[in-house]
Amino acid sequence: MRSLLQRLQWVRFRFANPLLTVLLAIGVFCYVTIGVQSQELAGLSISIPTPPARTELAQVEKRIQVIYSNTKRPFPKELERIYQKTQVFEKLSGLIDNKINLPRNVRVILKECGVTNAFYRPSQHSITICYDLTEYFIDLFKKNGKTDYKAGEMAMYATVFTFFHEVGHMLTSELDLPITGKEEDAADQFSTLLLSKSDVGERSALAAASWFNYATGPTTRAAFMDEHSLDQQRLYYIVCLLYGDEPKKYTTLVQGLGFPRNRLSKCVKEYDQKTKAWRKLLSPYAKKGSLI
Repeated sequence: MRSLLQRLQWVRFRFANPLLTVLLAIGVFCYVTIGVQSQELAGLSISIPTPPARTELAQVEKRIQVIYSNTKRPFPKELERIYQKTQVFEKLSGLIDNKINLPRNVRVILKECGVTNAFYRPSQHSITICYDLTEYFIDLFKKNGKTDYKAGEMAMYATVFTFFHEVGHMLTSELDLPITGKEEDAADQFSTLLLSKSDVGERSALAAASWFNYATGPTTRAAFMDEHSLDQQRLYYIVCLLYGDEPKKYTTLVQGLGFPRNRLSKCVKEYDQKTKAWRKLLSPYAKKGSLI
């Protein structure tokens, strides 16, 4: 941890602006929230085990491989160094690898894309998380009154939600899961249900809800045609599922958002229904226990 903080101190002199605070928040999130504390995100250990002896390698082969692509701009370079140092995405990917038998290798590519995005490509069996998306989150949260540190922290929580959203797409394709309705909604469901099992996960889902709240723009005809539900719908559905899991914990939040009572009773039923559905879909591929 000391060497990482020293690195961030060096960045302060290089950038000489509030980005240091943002990077510090990201470093603390990756190293402490996902690393040192060995939090149990989604009820699963996210620590990386000691490498096994060579004779054991065939038994513990990992299907998900994290790949770092070259970056050009200073900020993505620093983000990449933090990710590599803390192995945050290796740990998050391990949640899936430890629970699901994937039929083939899948790559998680971290790169500077030049666009704000994250996506799964079935033809390449890969998930791409763009550093540009995390930068977008930082700017979005700062524009909506968050401090530099809080914006960096929330940006990482939202990035974690987005990662598991793309994992939902990946599992749907790689396992040939039958999905009715919009696949984008199903991916939101998967990410929220998975993350609802821990405080760290819940904060990730809530950061995504804040993202959709702040990003809401004018509703156009094209938006109604899009494969994604409207941002406000995504916001309310994430909160609905969180409430369905823990009604007492989220009563104040849903009241503040104006949820009608009859909707809240359905949220509880929907949480149970969607959890049961995903468990049944994934059960033939489970290594041990349940992912959701």
